[in-house]
Amino acid sequence: KAPVIAYPLDLTTEPSNIYDLDIQWHRRDESQKIFRISFESLSLPYGRYDFYTECFEVNDGCHYSVPSSEWYYNVLVPLQGSGAVLTVAASDGQGGPISVSEPIRLRVTYADVTGGLYYWSAHPPGAAPGSPDEGTTYRLKIGARTAAPFIVPNSAANPNQCEGCHAVSGNGQKIAFTATDSLDPSITGQGVSAGTFVAKKTEAPNDASIVQPAPNNSAMIGLSYDGTLALIGYNNELHLRTVDGNGTDTKIPSTDLGDEGQGYFPDFSRDGTHVVVTLSDHPDSPWAVQTGSIATLDFDSTTNTFAPAKVLVPMTEQEFHYYPSWSPDGNWIVFVSAPRALDISRCKPEGDPSLANCAGCVCSPANSSACADATVPCCCPPNRSYDQPYSRLRLAHFPDGRVYDLNRATQAVGATSTLPKFAPLPTNGHNQLFITFNSKLPYGVKVPDNSPAQLWLSVLDLDALPDDPSGAPVWLPFQNFGQKNHLAYWTEKIPCRVDVDMSDDCGSDEACVDGECQPSKPVK
Repeated sequence: KAPVIAYPLDLTTEPSNIYDLDIQWHRRDESQKIFRISFESLSLPYGRYDFYTECFEVNDGCHYSVPSSEWYYNVLVPLQGSGAVLTVAASDGQGGPISVSEPIRLRVTYADVTGGLYYWSAHPPGAAPGSPDEGTTYRLKIGARTAAPFIVPNSAANPNQCEGCHAVSGNGQKIAFTATDSLDPSITGQGVSAGTFVAKKTEAPNDASIVQPAPNNSAMIGLSYDGTLALIGYNNELHLRTVDGNGTDTKIPSTDLGDEGQGYFPDFSRDGTHVVVTLSDHPDSPWAVQTGSIATLDFDSTTNTFAPAKVLVPMTEQEFHYYPSWSPDGNWIVFVSAPRALDISRCKPEGDPSLANCAGCVCSPANSSACADATVPCCCPPNRSYDQPYSRLRLAHFPDGRVYDLNRATQAVGATSTLPKFAPLPTNGHNQLFITFNSKLPYGVKVPDNSPAQLWLSVLDLDALPDDPSGAPVWLPFQNFGQKNHLAYWTEKIPCRVDVDMSDDCGSDEACVDGECQPSKPVK
């Protein structure tokens, strides 16, 4: 009748500057009333640190949020760069048997995770779960316990009803996003990619001084490290735009992209000499494709020209690849793969009006069970990249294209783990890198199933190669359970806001220090 730990996951690496940890477990006997949570390691001053608690019930399990001060000073700091074993022991409190869980192995990073995050949520601040999607970008410095809304619908920064598909420059100075009131082509009359490109200074997003280019259509965006250039995909084209100055727009010739299709989901390397894209000849929408290979293009910043694309990870008959992101050292690209198959969840009966633009649909009576009408052929589209349940995280070396599966980060195929992004810096000189991604993984007993997309963090230990270098992911604790959160872009700095109408220039538990938002550490 030993307890079973549901969170954290086995082989997790905990960032040393994320101070909130909620330990969750299943008790096997209702008579178990008292619990001992133990961290054991030779790196701890007495070899072990214990928390004692009752069961704070949630769903079908128990949880305990460790006190941030005790957790930070007595566990995280001593464990930096080393590991520990976590167990949960249970007692009835009446002298009965003590049951001890199977151990969970975890490590703590060598140093604090640097930089900050800008991520997109489908809901505006204060919206209840299930509210209509409107789109708000939140931000925080890693170490802060609360994310602050940054680009809000119907505001000076974005007068439209929604924004998304954002990108942030690596130096933290610029943010760009796609603003829209509707992506319904019957309403806009401009097709599904009828969003507007908007670029802002992160220190003053209400400032309208940045010249927007013409044309300014937009969907998915990639910004250069200094934020002076943007690559934008829209209308199945790829465009290079200058963000400062005169706001020029140049279409990338299709001849530069080879014969595998157009370029989607662009991302600049930190040094600005390369770009990675998904090449696809079957787009599903401005933010999704049905086929794809990962390709790179050399870029000359003096002439703003590209060399022809080189396929790094080719698509196969079995799977396609998408959503690539460069590592800060330029040696790695993290991306997503998924099987090429029919998407049974999006099948429609033949003749359904929504099938008018269904590229690649397969109509067959054999699919009729997906439409629950055996008398009418059922039409099923191919799998797409967006909201793809069978996506899995992978890593490719640049420039030789060796591919490694990130199975521990993905955890379970079927959890929609996608949109990975690298953190801006490695950890304290060690051969480790960080990625965030959004996933519908269950969060312990608090969100055991049917989770909305939430943000997770995994550490890549490159010394472990050629084995899986990823660690089990950490749920990022500044989120609300009901929000659907996506696309966590990292920056080196989070500058303080200087907009005249802002009463708070940083988040609620951050302070402006020398022009940069800094989180407060737990009080000892």
